[in-house]
Amino acid sequence: MSSSNFAEAIVLRTAQLTPHMCRLTFRSEFAADFTLGAPGQYLKVLAPAPGEAGPPAFDPNTYKTQMRTYTLRHVRPAEQEFDIDFVVHGDEGIAGPWAKQARPGDRILISRPGTLKFTVEEADWHLFAADMAAIPAAAIELEG
Repeated sequence: MSSSNFAEAIVLRTAQLTPHMCRLTFRSEFAADFTLGAPGQYLKVLAPAPGEAGPPAFDPNTYKTQMRTYTLRHVRPAEQEFDIDFVVHGDEGIAGPWAKQARPGDRILISRPGTLKFTVEEADWHLFAADMAAIPAAAIELEG
């Protein structure tokens, strides 16, 4: 992956969903490429370390250890906006601690979106089991 596959995203809004999950609303030029109503859309996030200002610099030698994958919970391509739900385990993890402290105007780097669909439409029923980190993806499947 090269730096041209990443764009800056700016935090517009934050919401505390549960004691251990927060939703951040972002704006980015890449969001215009997101598909409305497509289940399983995800992207890669490079968040700054807690206390660092601005998005992290893209380093081709280290980005894989700093990058995390997140489900796009809601997308609004016309507004170039999207929501990501972050699980926060206190000060543990890479993006969670940053998301907990994020404020409007803060910035991250995001990748172009990918799509992964888990369910088979022809099945009579589906059984979903999800830990906290998988709740956004499971919720999208249940809503779809």
